[in-house]
Amino acid sequence: MARTPALALALSLACIAAMPAVHAMVEGRTSQGGAFVSGGIDVGERDALAARRAQASLRITTAARGSGAYLADVQMRIVARDGATVLDTTLDGPWLLVDLAPGDYRVQAVEGTQSLERQVRIRAGAAREIVFYFEVPAESVPKGQEP
Repeated sequence: MARTPALALALSLACIAAMPAVHAMVEGRTSQGGAFVSGGIDVGERDALAARRAQASLRITTAARGSGAYLADVQMRIVARDGATVLDTTLDGPWLLVDLAPGDYRVQAVEGTQSLERQVRIRAGAAREIVFYFEVPAESVPKGQEP
């Protein structure tokens, strides 16, 4: 009889371990066919993003001004010079890596009611980096990311 509770516990733990993480990196393709990925919520995601960093022509980070706390759930839109939307996604973490074709783009980041915009020129063989800093009240910074 003593084995039944132990077996049930072992099976429960195995099921929990097999469950997917609450956060998972968001991956996909731009309208140009280039790969993109966003994430960075946990150490595993940060390591996976670091391994893919060299493949991205544009690297974006989102953070709170002042504290520097990283932000997730930021709406990101990248528009080509001709007005075509290349990417429109919500970030699953503070980092977005995108493989864009050479050219000029308008990059817009929206967090709540704040909208920030940057122009960026992508050149073959050269990566660009952008950091968007948002005015976020200290009480809205995620727990564990306080300054």
